[in-house]
Amino acid sequence: MKKILCVMVVFAFLLGSVFMTYAAEPKEKAKAEEKGKAAEPAKVAKVDINKATEEELIKISGIGPKLAKAIVEYRAKEPFKTIEDIKKVKGISEKKFEKIKDMIEVKEMKK
Repeated sequence: MKKILCVMVVFAFLLGSVFMTYAAEPKEKAKAEEKGKAAEPAKVAKVDINKATEEELIKISGIGPKLAKAIVEYRAKEPFKTIEDIKKVKGISEKKFEKIKDMIEVKEMKK
């Protein structure tokens, strides 16, 4: 009788463990999905490099005050026609361009 009782207790324990695992799974899945959504970068409006102030340019990751000033000075002489033109500014390497290209734009200039 004791053996049967022990087996039943163990069985109940295992059954409870399995039930708790499956019951907790949707909550854990929801938490993981929430974390995934939180990790996604928020969509930010692109900065028009032909019109942006130095302060606006500094907000772009990787652009500091010196580089922002260089961009403004360069475009005063020659406006950007494409975002790739920003690579003509001293200090904008291909690597830096790759990092910022999704954050910048060149809108068509009105004539």
